[in-house]
Formats: sequence, C-alpha cells, structure tokens
Amino acid sequence: MKVAALEFRVSDKYFAVEMDKVKHLFEVENIKKLPSLPEFVEGIVKYNNYVYPLISLKKAWGIEEKDSDMGVAIVYKGREYAILIDEVIKVDHLEKKKNFLIEVFKNGPPEAVIITSSISLFL
Repeated sequence: MKVAALEFRVSDKYFAVEMDKVKHLFEVENIKKLPSLPEFVEGIVKYNNYVYPLISLKKAWGIEEKDSDMGVAIVYKGREYAILIDEVIKVDHLEKKKNFLIEVFKNGPPEAVIITSSISLFL
C-alpha cells in the first residue's frame, strides 16, 4: 500500500516521513537550550503555541555539521518532536513500511527504501 510521504534531506541522506505523522513544517528560530539533554537534542522550539524538543540527526549520527534552519514537527508513538532538516524535496507516494522514518535512495526507484531503525533509539 502506498502512502503520502514528505521527502527531505539531512546532509547527503534522503528521508521520508508519512504525511499523517507531519504536524508542521517551519523555519527554526529561537532555540532554547536546556541543561542535561543528550547532545543530539538542540533544545526546545516553539511554533504556533506548540513546544517541541528539537532533534539533530546530524549530531545523533555523527554527520558533519552545517547549519540547518528548517524543522519538521512529527508525531511518533504519541509523542511530538521537531527534526532539523536541510531541504524539503517533495511530497510523494511511497510504499508503506513498518517504521515511519525511511531513508530514500536518491538513485533508486520510489520502492527502493530501507527502514532506518536507529531513529527509534532516541525517540
């Protein structure tokens, strides 16, 4: 079964999130740093009266840092998060997988996806 998915890029990796898990797509401003958070949590951000923990996949996976100023707010297992992203690629229909966050191979067909399970280590 195919589902609508938001495809986006973080560094040189391409990902997709099912659209029914996406709450907001927004420019990240005014990150509030909090003490004692894991290194991959940049802090919290507020958007439309919602407050989200802001996750950096680059820090979590040891990817070279370049500033990201866009965020996508998602819902995963009943909890809400914002993920820093570099670029929105498109909304497309992809084959539904067990996990909502999938890495999309840039040179492969839309069906060429793998489940990225390491996201669940910290969400």
